[in-house]
Amino acid sequence: MPPRSIHVLIIDDEPQIRQILADFLQDEGRFEVRGAATAVEAMSILDEAGADVCLVDLRLEGRDGFAFVQDATARHPGVKFLIHTGSHESDVRERARAAGIPEDRILLKPLPLAEIVKAIEQVLRG
Repeated sequence: MPPRSIHVLIIDDEPQIRQILADFLQDEGRFEVRGAATAVEAMSILDEAGADVCLVDLRLEGRDGFAFVQDATARHPGVKFLIHTGSHESDVRERARAAGIPEDRILLKPLPLAEIVKAIEQVLRG
């Protein structure tokens, strides 16, 4: 029996980034990918379909990525989260820690796509 697909939810307000990431991950053959532009849309997808990993941008319309991670962790404790951001502000790591996200789960844009696959594999291994 083939291994089960890894379900990834990409939350990013930039459609091009969502599409590039989704295409790359789907081409890997191991991933099933959904995308969302906002935290509200992402939560709806999580509630209906679930995910193994969420790749979360911080700058989102409405609720930001940190607020989404905190809400989603409470509602879906088995989901793993990676922050994927172009935000290089000094408080990003501190705010991530406060949201329960270790520093090694913060991926700064731009990042080679293969590194995102490695980060997904690593976060799933625990």
